[in-house]
Amino acid sequence: VSEIEERSATPQEGLRAIARALGKLGLLGLVGKAEDGGTLETISSRAICLARERFGEISPLADLAFAMQGLGSYAISAGGDAEQRRAWMPQILQGDAVAAYALTEPGAGTDLGAMSTRAERDGDHYVITGDKTFITNADCADVFTLFAVTDPEASRGRVSAFIVPAGTE
Repeated sequence: VSEIEERSATPQEGLRAIARALGKLGLLGLVGKAEDGGTLETISSRAICLARERFGEISPLADLAFAMQGLGSYAISAGGDAEQRRAWMPQILQGDAVAAYALTEPGAGTDLGAMSTRAERDGDHYVITGDKTFITNADCADVFTLFAVTDPEASRGRVSAFIVPAGTE
């Protein structure tokens, strides 16, 4: 890991290289289910915590790469349909795609009740409007898990997660 960090011109390049290395070693498999190419039948918080403890001793960037791949892909693994999981999970678990997590908003933080980003259906797709801040891996991500309000009147289930490939308008 330290060699990768030393050879990388930028932190983003280092994070990408470390994600690829973790994927090749099969370690990113801990953040996905076996049916999606992961290591275990279900995602184990205990296994993830133990891995993060060790990564934290080795390199903060390795821990960040591991944790953010898990955070950015969890909604895809847990709630995505089979096609979505097939499209993204193998790439994420192999470290070939970097996942980002877009929840936090200016003025709302991570308070889902105060979230103002909206997603409205327009034919066969959604139009998302609003602002996000503190998006993990934003500057090097291939795919974003983005949260937006889809049912503003609901007291529960008002927010949905969207898979947004990088470069999407």
